[in-house]
Amino acid sequence: MRGPGEIDLTRDRWEEKPTQLIPLLLSNIRVWEPGEHWEKFEEGRQEAQEKEADRLVQSGVLKQKEDVFYLYLDELEEVVRTHQVDYAQIDERKTTFKRNEKLTPPRIITSGGHVPSTQSLKEDIPERALSGVPVSSGVMEGRARVVLSIQDAEVEAGDILVTRFTDPSWTPLFATVHGFVTEIGGFTTHGAIVAREYGLPGVVGVENATQKIQDEQRIRVNGTEGYVEIVEETD
Repeated sequence: MRGPGEIDLTRDRWEEKPTQLIPLLLSNIRVWEPGEHWEKFEEGRQEAQEKEADRLVQSGVLKQKEDVFYLYLDELEEVVRTHQVDYAQIDERKTTFKRNEKLTPPRIITSGGHVPSTQSLKEDIPERALSGVPVSSGVMEGRARVVLSIQDAEVEAGDILVTRFTDPSWTPLFATVHGFVTEIGGFTTHGAIVAREYGLPGVVGVENATQKIQDEQRIRVNGTEGYVEIVEETD
């Protein structure tokens, strides 16, 4: 779906009008020598390797290369220059990171730090239904698959994906599931757009959905009105 001015839905895509690519291809032919792109790729790969944190591990400065992510850029530059590192600081930041991982941030927070109420303003949804934002119309009932990590995703045809949020790496799952529910998101976030492209009903912004909905519960997603019903409790 790429193309010039692609944000405008009325513009022709490359797939629809491939002749648009001819000037780009001719330009590349004029500018690049045959096989030059592979040379550029190899140069970039070698340059990246020369900058890897493996050297700091091999020289005994860092215990493991992942420790580099607990340093600010100026601190890393100083470590590279002096081969000295403050591991007490790294360990403290690791502890803070692990503690913060367990926190559940509010779904909405303003730039001033205010957390507005996320209680539903809708009064016409079924009793005990979980309210959210309707982003892809339709109603679908199926087995809930609560997935917290794409690496742990095991879904089957007809399942309803329930997760915190999605990004492009989740897209293959949308070819299998028949609906989706997320805790975070809006009308133009990744899951909402993909759901509309695939014709799947979807509701986002369902507060604590991964906790309120149990894996393998039977649920009904109403992507038209913006709510989720638990149809059948698990044993």
